[in-house]
Amino acid sequence: MKTCLAIEPLSENRHQEFIQFIYREFFPREPLALASGLAGKTNPKTIETFIEWMKQGVSLVVIDSQSNQIVAGALTCFLNKSEVLFDNDYSCMEEEDSSIWRFLDYLETGYDVFQQFQVDRGMELVFLCVHQAYTGQGLARRLTEETIATARRLEIPFIKSNPSTPVTCHLFESLGFETINEMKLVDYQVEGQSVFRNAKSDDITRLCIKKI
Repeated sequence: MKTCLAIEPLSENRHQEFIQFIYREFFPREPLALASGLAGKTNPKTIETFIEWMKQGVSLVVIDSQSNQIVAGALTCFLNKSEVLFDNDYSCMEEEDSSIWRFLDYLETGYDVFQQFQVDRGMELVFLCVHQAYTGQGLARRLTEETIATARRLEIPFIKSNPSTPVTCHLFESLGFETINEMKLVDYQVEGQSVFRNAKSDDITRLCIKKI
């Protein structure tokens, strides 16, 4: 990693910058966002949820000291057995957002990570994103390694994530994440209808767990 780049905890004064970064650099290239039609759209309620996760203090960003801008980041939040990330009917979301989170819930059908590890708390690596001009410098790996180190320091027993690109899937495999489930986006249907009509034939998403 170049000396002008530094990983640091996401500070409160950069929350809005990171939100803008996610919508500018992550969603336009992320298969689920593209397949659902989310890319290019914003939902204030969803952004409020992202901000609440950021306030938990476990998200990380890479700052380029020459521009003083975020060039990569890992949005991470705590998971608690007694809580859900969103209300059960997804009423706070637009259709594009809800289709993604319903699909991610579907990937977990029949699997309870809290029961698996006999714990009440974990972490979720929600988004891992790198500015396109900064790819190939190992930033995603460093962010994931630092996220694992944070979980270990806080005695969090597992990290959950849903990688959707071959590069991220390979990265997670190399860092010891176990693939619990995997599905092609074109195969996901609700009431016999395909949900992700814009999905490419090889777009997949995994449910991955890293035991700490």
